[in-house]
Amino acid sequence: MSSVTMKVQALDSLGNTTGSVISLGTLTVDSGTGTVKLDRPSLAQASATGYQVVLQELGEDGRTVTTKVFFEGAEEPPPPTPDTTAPTTPGNLRSSSITTSSFRLDWDASTDAVGVTGYSITLNGGSPVTTTGLTRTFSGLTPNTLYAVSLTARDAATNVSTAATLNVTTLAEVAPPPIVTGWPSASNTGYLGSQGLTNQNGYTVTTPGAVIEYKNITGTLVIDAANVTVRNCQINSGFFGIETTSRARYLVVEDCTVIGGGDCGIAATQSNDVIVRRNNVSGGFDGMKIAGTNVLVEDNYIHNLQGGASAHNDGIQCGSSTNLTFRHNYIAARDTSCIAMFQGQGTYNTVLVENNYLANAGYLLYSPGTTGSNIRVMGNTFVNWGWGPVSDWVVKTGNVWSGNVNGSGSPVNV
Repeated sequence: MSSVTMKVQALDSLGNTTGSVISLGTLTVDSGTGTVKLDRPSLAQASATGYQVVLQELGEDGRTVTTKVFFEGAEEPPPPTPDTTAPTTPGNLRSSSITTSSFRLDWDASTDAVGVTGYSITLNGGSPVTTTGLTRTFSGLTPNTLYAVSLTARDAATNVSTAATLNVTTLAEVAPPPIVTGWPSASNTGYLGSQGLTNQNGYTVTTPGAVIEYKNITGTLVIDAANVTVRNCQINSGFFGIETTSRARYLVVEDCTVIGGGDCGIAATQSNDVIVRRNNVSGGFDGMKIAGTNVLVEDNYIHNLQGGASAHNDGIQCGSSTNLTFRHNYIAARDTSCIAMFQGQGTYNTVLVENNYLANAGYLLYSPGTTGSNIRVMGNTFVNWGWGPVSDWVVKTGNVWSGNVNGSGSPVNV
């Protein structure tokens, strides 16, 4: 014989159980028919408006079978109203921290009548990635590839919002800079490619991370944004060829031919963390103007500047700087100096002048004298000076003069 358990549950006006248990009424069994009769229980004791009897029977297979029997005064609980309303579209989908193989996504939360349970993201229609947060970083991606991002929100009823979309392109891989063998010259610096250049007038770059390449620019290119790269261009300058603002941090200028027509070819005097390398610079009164923190000037060819004895031009004219490096440049000036850090016209801390070819000026190097510290001048070649190889050199702790020679290889001492 199977075992039957009976209990009475109180119901509210909507037919939902209230958690109260009502005492059983009188049970009678008809011996002839086996019918079980339960007198109506008192509803007042449970503050109920109805009741149901629940029979739980343990079957022969060991499973419990539950049966609900409804009596007068109780109605079948209505089925729950289905949730058919989708969450709102995730807001302000945006990308950041873009590299050659990864990027990060962030977005604002969706809202839902019941509650958002998560988000689903696909890249280029691929397999969805789910998350319950408001950010997700993707890695292991392909360089220089556009990824179409689709982001949806979902709720517990599996309703899905309309998609927020965004296109993100990973950065291109940059080949290691070529090694300039021999002294920099017209054959190994500047734009040397065969690809045609697009003509463009000078303009201002305001987009962070912009890459300016394969342009033939007439006028001044102003850099007014961070992480900008200018490469493989020819610039026929106005007053300046390239000019920077204080926002031009992490600037790279490489493999460009800059033909100056005015003050100088490259003026990076208001920005930090700058690399200027393998450029062919000519034609201006000064080749470059440099000032800032963490600046590298390397493998450049500076030559054929304007003016003469009264022009007071410099290959590179410097302002106050910290951690400034001049390495393996060929600088042929026409008047005052190849590299000028004038004493009293700025302060200079931690400057390296290494393995440069400096020629054809009054003083080939103007040292900052008493307004400089940790100035190291090593392994340079000094050729054809008018007044001397160096001016205002101060022997003091931190300054180093070592391994410098003239055009015939003889030591140049101070």
